[in-house]
Order: sequence, then C-alpha cells, then structure tokens
Amino acid sequence: MSLFAAGLLALIPAHTAWGLLLPGLLMGAGHCFVFPSMVELAAARFPADQRGVGTSVILGAGDVGMLLGFATIGEMIRATSYATTLAALAAIAIISALAFAVTNRAGE
Repeated sequence: MSLFAAGLLALIPAHTAWGLLLPGLLMGAGHCFVFPSMVELAAARFPADQRGVGTSVILGAGDVGMLLGFATIGEMIRATSYATTLAALAAIAIISALAFAVTNRAGE
C-alpha cells in the first residue's frame, strides 16, 4: 500500500506523458503486491468448497467499488483539485494499511 500511496503522490507533479512513468511503476507494483493477497485473504473466509464462489463475489464487489469509487473521485477532483484529491487518496491508502496491520496483529 505504501508503493500505491507513493505512486499517487508522484502523480501530483506529473505534467507530461513521461511524468506518468514513475507513478505508473509505483502504483503497478503496489497493485501487484496487494491485489492477490487481498483476494486470498477474503476468499479464505469462505468454506473450502465455496471458495470459487467467494472469489467471484469478492471480484464483483471490487468492480462495484471501482464504479462507485471512480465517480466519487471525479466529484472530489471537481470540488477541490487533482493535487488535493491525490494527497487525500494517498492518506487513505496509508491509513488503511496501518488499520489492517493493527487489526491483523490483534487477531493473531
């Protein structure tokens, strides 16, 4: 999540196509680490014989979240600015990662 947050922050000064290279690499690497592990963690909550259905539900919920999230991000950009929105999203990513780390350790 820290790579993803760093990518969001690296988007703020990007004003050219070449300026998207570093943010893209950081966010791509962040997604590469987070996506499979989050799907696995969520699917593990389903009984073993229902994990395929569980994975489908999780991926479908992610699609609904993107639909609603992207519209919300668009409204945030319209109401404030790209820089403010990207900084807020980076903060949300870091806070989410910290909350996961704290709650995951408490559950052990």
